Amino acid sequence: MVQVIYGFRGSGKTKRIMDMAREELNKSKGNVVFIEKDNRCMLTLPHDIRYVNASEYGVRTSDKLFGFISGMLAANFDIVTVFLDAMPSIAGFESARDTEAFLNDIIRVTQERDVDLVISMSACEGDVPEFLKPYLI
Repeated sequence: MVQVIYGFRGSGKTKRIMDMAREELNKSKGNVVFIEKDNRCMLTLPHDIRYVNASEYGVRTSDKLFGFISGMLAANFDIVTVFLDAMPSIAGFESARDTEAFLNDIIRVTQERDVDLVISMSACEGDVPEFLKPYLI
């Protein structure tokens, strides 16, 4: 299952995704992973959640982010949910087209591995892109 939290900056997306990660940890029998661009959430998440600062691993493009997540899933079959906070800023997306291509690829991989994926994204001016609508929560 893929879910996207989409909203304007300052609308509570990070708090919501952190709350969801805590809830998943309490009900899950597998590993929960939380990925973000910096260390903002590190001290506020339970230590049982596998916290990853993507910038510490040189993740700055969509290809690197895709490889990074795929590698984690290949190395640890116990991962049940990946939370990805502020995905466009981690991957350095320039356009909605870049986001759509990445999303299609990462959805395929997580579905093949039966891993849930929750992504937060800041809204741009205008409407929600059509490709995101089926995943919005």
